Amino acid sequence: MDCTVIIEGREIKAKANSRLLWAALDNGFFIPNLCALRNIPKPFASCRLCFVEIAGQAEPVTACTEPVVDGMTVKLQSPRINRLRKSSFDLLLSNHRLDCSHCDRNKRCDLQIIARSEHFKLTNKHLKKIDFNLPIDSSHPCNSCLACVTVCPVSALYLKQPQMKVANV
Repeated sequence: MDCTVIIEGREIKAKANSRLLWAALDNGFFIPNLCALRNIPKPFASCRLCFVEIAGQAEPVTACTEPVVDGMTVKLQSPRINRLRKSSFDLLLSNHRLDCSHCDRNKRCDLQIIARSEHFKLTNKHLKKIDFNLPIDSSHPCNSCLACVTVCPVSALYLKQPQMKVANV
């Protein structure tokens, strides 16, 4: 069943219970995201960049986890959304090399695309940089989205969580 959704004042049609992120992207709206994968049943929501506001809800929600409901009204930009996205972006940058000029993905990097669209700087002055001294995988540089953990078909990748031994994600 199709639903009517209003995003930034524009009415769109989307399938009921589909994810808001995909409905918006499929209709020409840009919502920053790194970890969203279209074909997984339960979104991981690790990057926390896709915050939106929905009329009638007290707090912003992640568009990648939010199901489409008929009549929902969505805001993609507000001071609160921008602060949340900026904080999430800064956290991602704290674990990123930021050596763009030497990276094979320079000018095609998702972080650069998001920085341009959201008017963020690709510097991190607020958080101490984490240096793990790991080798660079230039085939697909890590941006800490954890999508690899989500889609690993043999559960060979694990996410260590605080106060737990090891959790298979």
